[in-house]
Amino acid sequence: TNDSLLKVPQSVTVVTRDLMDDLGFVTSSDLMQFVGVSNQFAGETYAIRGQRVGYALLDGLRDINPFADSVNLDSYTVIRGPAAVLYPNATLGGIVLTTSRFPLSQPRYSAMARIDQHGSYRGEVDFTSPLGNVGPLRFSYRLVAAQQGGDTYHKNIHDDRTVVHPTLQMAFKNTVVRLGYDYHDIKRNGGASGIITPN
Repeated sequence: TNDSLLKVPQSVTVVTRDLMDDLGFVTSSDLMQFVGVSNQFAGETYAIRGQRVGYALLDGLRDINPFADSVNLDSYTVIRGPAAVLYPNATLGGIVLTTSRFPLSQPRYSAMARIDQHGSYRGEVDFTSPLGNVGPLRFSYRLVAAQQGGDTYHKNIHDDRTVVHPTLQMAFKNTVVRLGYDYHDIKRNGGASGIITPN
């Protein structure tokens, strides 16, 4: 609906892009702990109100990727309770809806780099701009990418990432068509049972 969140009689929590950047975490299981959503493992898993939740819906579609990077996400929306069953793949505990970063109508360019005391580094870029018009068709693009590597706090634990998300958008009156590609190359150690790895 078009109602503001304050008028919706439901427990809804939104994690914005600004909050994600302020927290500095790039994995959903780390980010969602700040809004009362627990996890099953370090990745794309959620538990709400003591019940495990299926995979999140990415732009309204089921996202079954167990490990991902949040650089391409604009927000997380957490809906708690049985109202979540209005969405596919929902449980009585709730559901997590994620929204991608789509092309914008104004040019925006940003780059970020950080390094910590352990030698872990991360760089991100976010470029979006209109490309022009062809008759009544309006074209725009967005490119979001991240590169991460280096040492971590724990010995022999790796979390190296190369993530690229290009999106091309065409708008005609009230219709929008997007062509996007999601590339995730994540090299990380397994869960608690991952004692021996191929490397």
